[in-house]
Amino acid sequence: MVPDLLLRMPYQGRITITFIEARGLPAADKTGTSDPFVQATLEKQTKKTKVIEKTLTPTWNETFELYVLQKEREVLEIEVLDYDQYSQADVIGKCRIKVKKLEEGVPQNSWLPLEHPTAKGEIHVEVVYNPLAPGEVVNIEKEEVKEKNAAEKGETYHPLKGSVFPPSNWTPDPDAKSAPKLNVELEFVHGYRGNDCRDNMAMNANGYLVYHMAAVGIVYDTQTQTQKFFFGHDDDIISLAMHPDKDIIATGQVASIKDKKPKICIWSSKTLELLAVLEGFHTRGVSCLGFSKDGNFLGTVGQDDKHSIAVYDWKKKSLVASSPGNNNETVCLRWSSMEPTSFATCGKNHVKFWTLSGKTLTGKDGIFRKSKTQTILCMLWTKTKGELLTGCYDGSIYQWVNGEVVNAFKAHQYMVYYLENSSKGFLSGGKDGINFWSNYKTPTVKPDSSVSTDGHCVRTMVYREKENLIFVGTKDNDIIQINSGKVSQIVGGHFNELWALATHPNQSIFATGGKDHTVRLWDCGKKQQLSGTSLGEEKSASSLAFSPDGKILAVGTETGEIIFLETEGLKEVKTLKERKDKIDDLKFSPDGKFLAAGTHAGLIDIYFQVENWKLIGTCKGHTSWISHLDWSADSKVIQSDSGDYEHIFWDIEDTSQITKSTITRDIKWDTWTCVLGWPVKGIWPPGSDGTDVNAGSTSRDKKYFATADDFGTLKIFKYPVDMKAEARVLSGHSSHVTNVRWTVNDTHVITTGGNDRSVMQWTTNGSGNVVQGTFKESPMKKMMSLPRTPRSPSSLGTPRDTPRDTPRSNLNFEEVLGKLGNLSGEESTQVSNILKDTRKENIQRLLIEFSESPDKAEEVAAQIKALLS
Repeated sequence: MVPDLLLRMPYQGRITITFIEARGLPAADKTGTSDPFVQATLEKQTKKTKVIEKTLTPTWNETFELYVLQKEREVLEIEVLDYDQYSQADVIGKCRIKVKKLEEGVPQNSWLPLEHPTAKGEIHVEVVYNPLAPGEVVNIEKEEVKEKNAAEKGETYHPLKGSVFPPSNWTPDPDAKSAPKLNVELEFVHGYRGNDCRDNMAMNANGYLVYHMAAVGIVYDTQTQTQKFFFGHDDDIISLAMHPDKDIIATGQVASIKDKKPKICIWSSKTLELLAVLEGFHTRGVSCLGFSKDGNFLGTVGQDDKHSIAVYDWKKKSLVASSPGNNNETVCLRWSSMEPTSFATCGKNHVKFWTLSGKTLTGKDGIFRKSKTQTILCMLWTKTKGELLTGCYDGSIYQWVNGEVVNAFKAHQYMVYYLENSSKGFLSGGKDGINFWSNYKTPTVKPDSSVSTDGHCVRTMVYREKENLIFVGTKDNDIIQINSGKVSQIVGGHFNELWALATHPNQSIFATGGKDHTVRLWDCGKKQQLSGTSLGEEKSASSLAFSPDGKILAVGTETGEIIFLETEGLKEVKTLKERKDKIDDLKFSPDGKFLAAGTHAGLIDIYFQVENWKLIGTCKGHTSWISHLDWSADSKVIQSDSGDYEHIFWDIEDTSQITKSTITRDIKWDTWTCVLGWPVKGIWPPGSDGTDVNAGSTSRDKKYFATADDFGTLKIFKYPVDMKAEARVLSGHSSHVTNVRWTVNDTHVITTGGNDRSVMQWTTNGSGNVVQGTFKESPMKKMMSLPRTPRSPSSLGTPRDTPRDTPRSNLNFEEVLGKLGNLSGEESTQVSNILKDTRKENIQRLLIEFSESPDKAEEVAAQIKALLS
């Protein structure tokens, strides 16, 4: 700003200066470059060049004029600065020009050295001084007007399009950048990974179930309904084994970063102490684990093309022996119950018997003899005779002696997924329930008895024979308990990706929905799924909203329906179908009279309760899909975010857009779930693109803001979120966190996972053992700086045309499938059928990867085969 007094001063002359270029500038960024611009100051006048990004040799060629009051004493200050959109620019060089040394009318073209502690940069300028003509009047009031206009443009930040404004009476908090002191901790994980994992649940000596979900090892006391967690992994855990001592656990994961080796963690299920980390041999992931009979060795199977086998002396953290496994997928590893140096592996069309002798591992293929060669899904060594039993794809069980099948009998109508020892024999589990066996010596043998699983498909079992209790991990990611034949769910879970989440307005209840075509209701206090309903095979929930009184749950679907369910019982009471486009967000107005639906077509439809939820208007103006929306506290205004990072305000009376900042800056909002706008400008870390933060939510008391991001973390900030604000950073999810909400009274934060399919319940009354960090130091920032394996084909910095959960490609997938090869005709037909139904996303992502990198044909084909099995 230029004072009025300065406007009336008698100026002597004019300096015209051109900033041409610079060289030898220091690097201010971690990338080894800078974003330089020049700022010239003469008395109260300041001029700035444009910013040239990512260079140490910028070229500007910009000319400015500044006016001189007293030539003999004034000095022109020149600073070269590094631009930072989140904080004050850093000086990377400066110099001075004494005006009295400039000859009138004589241009001086020169390289000026820049002052800097370490660098020897120079700036190339051309400067000339000319006295003012007699009677010439200088009016620099225009510059003042420009400054005022610039101020009225508000604040800008990446990735927001446009500018934002603080409230008119806003007073900055000096402590705004510090992390909140709220002690948020993981309290309960809903779900069990059974959709694509096997043999991954056990019971320790304390009687607690041990299993995994996302990147978390879980120890669950079913009596008190409390969980403890092991956090040693940084991506999906996909395998688990228990030591013979019933305490020590081994868990294996996928590789978290492209080209990085996956790790195996050995830990205590009683103390959660990390005992050992094994890594360096396997690639892609560790799919199977098993401890030897004496507990000294750990056998492992990798996800490489050869499904390599390794044996570790885990106490010494040393690799004892290794060998290629089988070209076909391997799904199970079990050590002999009699020999501490013998084990078997099985999978697609094979069983292999292994012997460890010193540092040599020798494998011998099993002989099927007259029995059908087929996929073997599970194994069990009998306790007394050390015979091997295997569960088969066609529902049979094979009995093996000395590496050969000696008997085969039909055990289940469908696949046999798990075998478990008992005192009288063994148990077998499949889609049609659980069978008990004591005699298995003839092909016509029948089970002693059977137990129903109420339609749940068995993935793994734990049998507590004395109490007649069976715990079952299911293919649908639930854990059920069977007590004397009575089936009850003790852990509920979704079995496909989920994005929809809403919390009840006045009860400690929340709802979730996803691509498994279900909507589920959960109780935070009971840590249980209360109820669930299927929307039908053609409908998947994409958004959820409770009415202000909590009696109605509105469900937005991917096919454009809005379904009204009674909260109690989830009974459908009404369905609206105005559009075919996905409903990306839903919100009831605080007074309960309106429902706003943000659609994938970039429209916001307004429905009126008084007229039986009639569509009464549509807000039009966004150029991309509606990602988030909120109502004002008086139910008169809506704010919305779009996939191309617009943040727009709407007057509901006539559905018109509000553009005056004097109106919008002081609006009181009922909720703030938008990820753009002035109060949330600090949630975007340096180096992120606009797709990195998937969701956000203020706490009910408006003191905190939680974000769900693409790096598996939940972050809690103070609200409003200032630039460079620190956050409490909490990990547990192994994939993109799709949504986040606070429960009533802010007792809990709920998050939902994308590919990990988990629902996590975080208490705000924890012990304080949380990870605190800034964006510069957080795990997310470290992950961003490394070459990650892409979870979707999106490009950094590209506006989001569709949500992150859908592959963005115009590929002809059938054509790419034809080029892939490496699949049998039957497998190609299976893939072709999957591409036509709702399970197609994983296949599409793999085909996209192959189309971009044809050299990965074998790897892609192997992963597709794994999905098919």
